[in-house]
Amino acid sequence: MKPFSDDYYISLLENTSLSNNTKKQYINTIKKYQNEMTIHEIIHNPYTYELSINNPKKHHFVCFLHCISDRELYQKWKELVDKYDIKKEIGEVVDWWLIIQKTTFDNEDERLLFDMHRLIPPLRSGDLWKIKLELHEVKSPSEVKSPSEVKSPSEVKSPSEVKSPSEVNRIDSSRVLHMVNYKTCGTYGELKIKLDDRIILPDREYLFNFKTRSAYTIWANSVVKKYFPTMTLHKFRHSFLRSKMFLLPNPIIARMMGHSMEQQLIYAHGYQFSKWYTDVMEWKCPW
Repeated sequence: MKPFSDDYYISLLENTSLSNNTKKQYINTIKKYQNEMTIHEIIHNPYTYELSINNPKKHHFVCFLHCISDRELYQKWKELVDKYDIKKEIGEVVDWWLIIQKTTFDNEDERLLFDMHRLIPPLRSGDLWKIKLELHEVKSPSEVKSPSEVKSPSEVKSPSEVKSPSEVNRIDSSRVLHMVNYKTCGTYGELKIKLDDRIILPDREYLFNFKTRSAYTIWANSVVKKYFPTMTLHKFRHSFLRSKMFLLPNPIIARMMGHSMEQQLIYAHGYQFSKWYTDVMEWKCPW
């Protein structure tokens, strides 16, 4: 493989601990927006590469750099991106108190969507797409299959075709949300979040019934915008942290949201505050 070719950089990304969905998303977006430039040319020229405010490619190159651990380049890109985006998003978030006070919805799925983003620390926009509900520990007699209903050996899936419970995001009978497949699971491992008693779970196999992550996020964002036009699923995270944090980062909340305390500060207060706080914490007395 040729050093510093596109295939070289993509192989570095493939060898990270990110989930397969995240890797695929990064690679597809990078290829889509390259504009005949090589990845090497783009990532080594952050100040000359086009950075329009609504251009999604810059996010993916920053994440890409973070994954391949070129810390110096990553920091340069991050400073540019944060100046464009975090300030813009912080200015558009809705006050958390207004979100909490919202009580009327057109249906129960809309209420469930809001409650899963406001009664626990908000997860990333697509993380709630496929949450399996395992609310019943013991099957009732009516649910037990008769011998005639039992599948023949030829109909039973092989072990390689059946996902292990450890690979499935789920809510158990104790109302604990187990997140094992999400963007930063390679860094933070399984997240266990106790659901608020006010969250009413539906009686079905999954938390929401959508065949694809894309279909879920389109629906969910449309619901959010119906009630708060400037909001998105992602901005729930900003609104939540701006309301809960004052100065110091909270490691427990950061862990539950699957990101670093530095990122928590950026969501809450913007890049400049995060940089100042990090510099203060790393400062050492010279005498």
